[in-house]
Amino acid sequence: NNPNIPSRLITFQSHSTTLRPPTMCRASESAVVPADHERDFMPDIEILTPHHHCPSRRATLLSATFNLVASIVGGGILSVPLAFQKCGLVVSTLLMILAAASSDYSLYILCSCARRTGASSYGEVCRVSYGPGLEVFTTILLFVFLFFVIIAYMVLVQDIWTPIFMLAIQTISGQNSLSDGSDSDNSDGNAVLLGVVLLMSPFLLKRDLHALRFNCYVGFASAAILCFAIARRVSEKYQNGDSEAREIPSVALFPKSFADVLFAFPIITLAFLSQFNILSIQRSLISPCRKRVRLVIDVAVALCFILTYAFGLLGYLYGGEDTRGNILLNFSFDDKVVLLGRVGYGITIMFALPIVTLPCRESLLAIGPQFVAWREGDRKNDTLKDDTLTREYSNSSFGSSEDDEMASLEASRLKQAMAQEVQESNQTEVSPLLVSDVAQISDQPLILSDKQEVPGCESQENVSETIGDHFVHIVSTFLIVSICYVAAVSASGVAVVWSICGSSMAFLIAYILPGMCYIKIRAWRKGHSHRMIISSWIMLVISIVAAIACTTQTVWRMFFVGYGQ
Repeated sequence: NNPNIPSRLITFQSHSTTLRPPTMCRASESAVVPADHERDFMPDIEILTPHHHCPSRRATLLSATFNLVASIVGGGILSVPLAFQKCGLVVSTLLMILAAASSDYSLYILCSCARRTGASSYGEVCRVSYGPGLEVFTTILLFVFLFFVIIAYMVLVQDIWTPIFMLAIQTISGQNSLSDGSDSDNSDGNAVLLGVVLLMSPFLLKRDLHALRFNCYVGFASAAILCFAIARRVSEKYQNGDSEAREIPSVALFPKSFADVLFAFPIITLAFLSQFNILSIQRSLISPCRKRVRLVIDVAVALCFILTYAFGLLGYLYGGEDTRGNILLNFSFDDKVVLLGRVGYGITIMFALPIVTLPCRESLLAIGPQFVAWREGDRKNDTLKDDTLTREYSNSSFGSSEDDEMASLEASRLKQAMAQEVQESNQTEVSPLLVSDVAQISDQPLILSDKQEVPGCESQENVSETIGDHFVHIVSTFLIVSICYVAAVSASGVAVVWSICGSSMAFLIAYILPGMCYIKIRAWRKGHSHRMIISSWIMLVISIVAAIACTTQTVWRMFFVGYGQ
């Protein structure tokens, strides 16, 4: 945190003051993993993107923490009471603690991976760790996951706004108000959802949603209001249950079957999913030392755990065995105490549709170019490997008197190859893999000057768009929204959608991929016996087992049992 350091690099040197080039270390592959015999000579480096004093870093500890809290709390919190109903209080509490602790650790190691490689996004971390093939897989994974999130949000929009519109119409016409969700026709809900989608179509087509950046804060405020409203209704129900002719719902401590646990665990995991946003928060944080980043993550996850646990517990105490996938459906639609939170959450979910549609569309359009770049990169790598092996074989007969000369020649050749590949990769990436001047990877200290331009701080140039670009943009948006609409009106409930996308994709995004990347990037330095590496292995193994079990259970319910049973 020394302001006199004129570099975006924070270097912790172990045995040497210089950085020696690894034998097989290229930007298109795992450039952070040196050969075994060079491990003791490599300095421990942290690469900040953008640099430490970049003007774009404006987020304080408070604003960064609240931003992370607001991004974690989303539409999935409405289904957490159902997870409590499926698992019982004891198992639900244990799963909540496990999910919160794992998410906290996953967010931190993902930030650590970015700091060690200079990556500025989730996909870049995967590419640096295992190559562009994993980046393509991650992009496809994000597209499918966000596709299901759009479906879930449409189901929530239908559940929330349909009774509000019907209640308003019946109030104007003088009819009796609705009491529960069974009184509204499915055709009415489909029409309301279609109207909301058409109303939001200008936002769905936008490429920049900067104007909606405060929507997540509205969602957090709505969740807090709903939590207090539910707490009030729970208090009234348990204190005055006999006078209101209401039975106090029974509360279970344990699940009825292990299948219910497998159904509920993905819903709880989704309630803490925010791996997409943590790197952007780290990039905007003022003085982003590891201690401050860790403080932001710990406080945000702790606050989200308190809010989510209270929401799930209170919702279950109110609904009991009748708890529904969307807890709002357990309350009367003319309940004025819950109405304010209902409307606020309805607005939040409605504007969340374009916020989720934007990265979903960008992921879809990025799959093709990334795949082409991956295949072209493989051909270049094969050529470079063949050249390296040929040179090593031809030099194997040289004696020790020529070692210094050959080492210098090999380092020069490797340095040129890395510089060329980084320059090519910069044409499509936000920032290079290590530094913008790969020529400094030599016998000199790895330091950048103040006058050197740093990726992430330069202004973006406007790119002219062709008619073909507009056509692809509109068609891709229409296909995504229309398919999601058909799936939403056909879904039996939002909990079904959350269980499907959470059973495998949420575990991959939240735990499996971050654990794999951290082990790949840091195990060579820390060793496999280090507590951080051991913790990553434990999280990785448990997540893989949970993903397989939950996915199997989800497929079994979909095709053989049905979610209603």
